Amino acid sequence: MKKIFLIVILSQALGVSAQTLVGDKWVDNNLSIQIVSESLKKNGIFEYCVYNDQSEACVQNLSTGIEVKVLAANGDVLWEGVGTGRAKRIKVPVKLDQAYKIRITAFKAFVVNKTTGNKIHQDEPMMVEYIIE
Repeated sequence: MKKIFLIVILSQALGVSAQTLVGDKWVDNNLSIQIVSESLKKNGIFEYCVYNDQSEACVQNLSTGIEVKVLAANGDVLWEGVGTGRAKRIKVPVKLDQAYKIRITAFKAFVVNKTTGNKIHQDEPMMVEYIIE
């Protein structure tokens, strides 16, 4: 336990993002969802990742289940679906010419480290809204 605490303290002192042990839970509120690439209008595809805001990089071994909504400019839902978090690429059944915005919301207020199986909690479920250009 002392080793884990020392690693967390050293990581924070060096400016490296690290989870903090709060009680019996690992917590990291520096995580978000980011759209990595998007071609919904042309191919009906987009990719996302769990992103570390502090290190400004996608964290490949973190996953979370998500709800996805693709919206038109007037707010109508053009398509909605879910992702388990295992695959970071979502293919919509059809091209969405009228797509204006993607809204992704995590099901729960935690991500799972696929390497260790540990849950890393946030204060609230991650959510992103991405405007399609």
